[in-house]
Amino acid sequence: SAKRKKDVEGAPGEKKRKKEKKQSIEMTEEAIRLVAEERRKLIEEERNRKKKERQEEKELQRKMQIAEQAFLKEWMRPREDLELTDSKELPVMRPPQTVLDISLYGNLIQVSEFFWLFGEHVNFTEEFPQ
Repeated sequence: SAKRKKDVEGAPGEKKRKKEKKQSIEMTEEAIRLVAEERRKLIEEERNRKKKERQEEKELQRKMQIAEQAFLKEWMRPREDLELTDSKELPVMRPPQTVLDISLYGNLIQVSEFFWLFGEHVNFTEEFPQ
């Protein structure tokens, strides 16, 4: 009779333990599900952050390219000499020391350039033997 009483008492305790075990398993499954969902959210947030960074990088590159094109367009446009900011001073010219009259010096330079450029095409020794 004592044994039977123990079996009868053990049965409700067993139900209680099974119920607690079932609740524990359900709580563990819920915790796993919550952790997995939190992980998915974090991964999604990371993807969105990286996507936003890539878009911002593309936008920055596009703006830099536009600025570079505008700079090159401005830099390449023709300008007057007086508008240039990077020009350097020309050296001071001294009049050449020559035995000729200074007013004939330009003509001498022109004739010299002519001989230099066309001397091999025109045979001056045939025209002027001496």
